[in-house]
Amino acid sequence: MKNIKYPPYPVPAATALVCRKGKLLLIKRKFEPGAGKWSLPGGKVEMGEKAAATAAREIMEECGVEIKVLKLLDLFDTILYDRNGRVLYHYLIMAYMAEYVSGTPQNSPETLDVRWVPLDEANNYDLTDNAQKAIATFARMTDCPDTVT
Repeated sequence: MKNIKYPPYPVPAATALVCRKGKLLLIKRKFEPGAGKWSLPGGKVEMGEKAAATAAREIMEECGVEIKVLKLLDLFDTILYDRNGRVLYHYLIMAYMAEYVSGTPQNSPETLDVRWVPLDEANNYDLTDNAQKAIATFARMTDCPDTVT
């Protein structure tokens, strides 16, 4: 995913929280913003693409995992400033809940690592702020399913 520095407007993006057998699908980010941190997989919405489709496409591209998007979980802003106070990055991220369908997690050119992480251990990882928020929202709403439906 090519990042847009100094955007003229917020950039729409989508991600999904995928839970399977008590574990979340997480990636270790290769690029800014958040390089080296653990996060939910996702990326920018392409012209003519619905946000839920973006989440499914990005998870397949970044992780090799097929998902079924279930519902919108939350909306998040990622806004980072440069030393002069100018907006360096501004993403509006639509976070979905999704169901695992198939595939074995694997690295892509955009990730340093991809893995299933036990839900109760996710906060032990160096997570991006929005990943922390999405996981907390998810944990308040539901339990991670123990079986694939």
